[in-house]
Amino acid sequence: MNLLKEYADLNGLNTAQIKNYFGITYANARNWLSAETLSRTQFKRLLESFEKRVAHDQLIEEQGKFLDMIKVYYGLENDSQLASLLSVTQSYISQIKSRKVDRKSIQKLFQKSVEATSNQIIKPIIEFYGIDKSSDKFLDEKSNKKYINGIIARLKECKGIYCFFDSRGQTLYIGKATGQSLFSRMNTSYRNSAKELQLFNVQHPSNNLEYRSMEEITNRRIVNRKQTLFEAASYFSAYEVTIEAYIPVIEAMLIRCFPNNIANKRMENFPRPK
Repeated sequence: MNLLKEYADLNGLNTAQIKNYFGITYANARNWLSAETLSRTQFKRLLESFEKRVAHDQLIEEQGKFLDMIKVYYGLENDSQLASLLSVTQSYISQIKSRKVDRKSIQKLFQKSVEATSNQIIKPIIEFYGIDKSSDKFLDEKSNKKYINGIIARLKECKGIYCFFDSRGQTLYIGKATGQSLFSRMNTSYRNSAKELQLFNVQHPSNNLEYRSMEEITNRRIVNRKQTLFEAASYFSAYEVTIEAYIPVIEAMLIRCFPNNIANKRMENFPRPK
């Protein structure tokens, strides 16, 4: 959600009016209104411009509208939940809306709202969880363990970033889930082969053959062969990213930081600004 666009729509302001109201350039007003969401830097700059432009009484009044938009953004039902998000009391929220708070206090609350927004973007779901190799999935949906079922339920609810690791904790693969849940995307990645994921080993029989000594075997060579994450991965981590537009950016950054240590086939690029 773009809070600036929500504010403009709520008050019937066009690009030129947003420019004058917040004291920013026309180009910034146009670009920020068309963006899917605002970066932390843009958000902070907007708030700073807002404080400088608006008179004290009007600032308090507009702060109340801003707090209402924060509630919409996070799906909060009441001021009590908003107070919890901003680490203030519910009575303090009421004082702001009734104009009983001074300018300095409002400035501090602006900063709290910026921090609360940034702290909610990436949320760890699970980190370095061991994979049970007795199942053909990275997590067994038929498990009767509450902890595992809780992880599965959370992964099915969320989109974001995930990583698979080998037995030494070294990163094998980094992926993203945008159009589907983390659980679905991770299952697909776990079963697929990756050409870059290779290991020197011996191909042993999987059917019920009798063992023969190494002296009797001449064709079981140690070869470099393609692996799947199912064969190589021992741990996984997953993170919810609450603003979907950030997911490809975070994935691209992680892949580009470790291009020679992971099995990703494609070197992701940062999305071009619109």
